[in-house]
Amino acid sequence: MLRKDREKKHEGITEVVKPFDWSYSTDYKGTLTSASPVFEPTTSPIPLDLLRRPDPILFFDEVMLYEDEMADNGITMYSCKIRVMPARLLLLCRFFMRLDNVLLRIRDTRIYIEFATGEVIREYVAKEDSYEAVRHVRQLLRRIHGTHTDFTFRSSQWKDLMCQHSSETRML
Repeated sequence: MLRKDREKKHEGITEVVKPFDWSYSTDYKGTLTSASPVFEPTTSPIPLDLLRRPDPILFFDEVMLYEDEMADNGITMYSCKIRVMPARLLLLCRFFMRLDNVLLRIRDTRIYIEFATGEVIREYVAKEDSYEAVRHVRQLLRRIHGTHTDFTFRSSQWKDLMCQHSSETRML
């Protein structure tokens, strides 16, 4: 197609709307097929005491699905980890975003499966806070404990971020 033909094809377009999230933020919780049972709200959390037991880990893997440096303005990434023990499985899908001097965001989807009962628990947590608020907490921790923490993907300080949304669902 010639350039003139392409221009003529689009000459009637006067407004272009691009609802594009350049941070690649996602609230993806998984995909169910039409034949799958549905998740129902529950008050039963993922049993962390069972996951803390020293059961042998039969399989573990981590896959980084995407990572972007946001035009040198921070970082955004999405990864999945799976851990399989003899009696249960845990899957963690984590979205992490740091927009330098603006915002920190984390969205976790955890899927827990108990093999003996077939119970599946899904936990979704969305957290974010301003960059300045998290930096302030980091400075306090450094003064109190003498610890140094970075704004990295694996940092344990994310539990202190302000929770935007949390839900637990289960299926049998």
